[in-house]
Amino acid sequence: MDKTTQNLAATPEGRSALVLAEVQKLPGGCGGEDPEDPRCAKVTVIGSTRPVPPEGVDQAMGMLVARHPVMGGLHIVSAEDYFAADLAPAPSTAAAAA
Repeated sequence: MDKTTQNLAATPEGRSALVLAEVQKLPGGCGGEDPEDPRCAKVTVIGSTRPVPPEGVDQAMGMLVARHPVMGGLHIVSAEDYFAADLAPAPSTAAAAA
């Protein structure tokens, strides 16, 4: 099992968070700065994850390959490495302070 999915499987109640920095998405984002630089815009998405049931693994693989065709010929993802996620943007600190 991949290290990431080991962490997801061990997380109580399937809680998870994904942080994306501007520099990861946009060419030249953050002016070429480090994505951990506080001046670089970030969004945190929070939610829960759960393992894909065995009967859904073929569908999950099809969805992965449709989005990332290079994964079609690779057999590096095992059945227990598929997780489904229910995600939502985290409340901003500005909204929380208001």
